[in-house]
Amino acid sequence: MQIHTLGPTATDSYAAAQVYNHRNWQDQAVIVKHPSFETILTDLTAYSGDQLVIPAAFKSDTLNASWGDTLRIIVPINVEQLFYDPARSTCRAPTSKCR
Repeated sequence: MQIHTLGPTATDSYAAAQVYNHRNWQDQAVIVKHPSFETILTDLTAYSGDQLVIPAAFKSDTLNASWGDTLRIIVPINVEQLFYDPARSTCRAPTSKCR
């Protein structure tokens, strides 16, 4: 199994792919680093059968996508799982609501 995400290894997306690989593939999947999400999303058919770790929202001038357009862009693929890693999350709500 291959998991495609943004590289290099210092990115939050790569860290999320590591967590996903550990939880779902017992660290047996290969994480493939890409220079941008656009390079992945413009050639999704090349990754048929693979998995993709991507943030729920990102902005892309190349894809003419604003924050929150991610699901519109990836419509041709099946979303198997959404996951949340509390160790890497940031809460933008008032402190009392962040737990």
